[in-house]
Amino acid sequence: MLVAIKLGGSVITDKSRLKTPNIENINNLAKCIAELWRGGIRFIVVHGAGSYAHIPSKKYGLADGIKNDEGKLHFAEVHSFCEELSTIIVNALIKNGLPAISFHPATFVIQKNKTPVEINDMLINKYAEKGFVPVTHGDVVLDEEINTSIISGDKLMEHFGRTIASKLVFATDVDGLLTRIDGSGKLIRRVTKDNFDDVMNAVGGSQNTDVTGGMASKICNLMDLKIETILANGNYPERIKNAIKGKEDIYTLFTP
Repeated sequence: MLVAIKLGGSVITDKSRLKTPNIENINNLAKCIAELWRGGIRFIVVHGAGSYAHIPSKKYGLADGIKNDEGKLHFAEVHSFCEELSTIIVNALIKNGLPAISFHPATFVIQKNKTPVEINDMLINKYAEKGFVPVTHGDVVLDEEINTSIISGDKLMEHFGRTIASKLVFATDVDGLLTRIDGSGKLIRRVTKDNFDDVMNAVGGSQNTDVTGGMASKICNLMDLKIETILANGNYPERIKNAIKGKEDIYTLFTP
């Protein structure tokens, strides 16, 4: 089994404070992934950019493309922030015995008007096939229409869900899909095509600074995929472990 797991920016950083990693969560999630890896499950790790990118990207207006040479400097700065966070994630995985290799979307993704038109993932797939753990992330990228734009980790997850992954896991800061967007609602444990339209009313925007969209934009395409998707709380790695193993716990399972 090859699992693409997304470590949400709200779980691995404090999204309200610039460049503030949550080291405890990062280490706990790395340990969880390592335990599953030793049990025979293979991974592609995707992580959000969190406070390393969303705050400066909004400040500089990078979601709408750069306009001048100053914009290029802002683009380069935000990309370097994304690399910095990715290095923290990769080092945590290596510390737990995983051969993690970082891939930065600025070097392999091209978009047009904020939509991916080229994702050159050949090397990512090769490394995964050879037994490495590819790590990639939300990033600033070139854009054929508006010069530059932002690709979210969720878009990369959708891509892997259509290509190489056999299961998707989103480690977020909520227990799963809830009936209320303020976090106080009831957990919807399973979503199928039969009830998807109804439960989408439970989905809303992120409460923190996020230039790639809220929860609705992150899951609206999941039911179009041909594989199972799990939405679980990354603050509780044991739930992630149980969900991947198919055990009962607190999470939402999307089935095509």
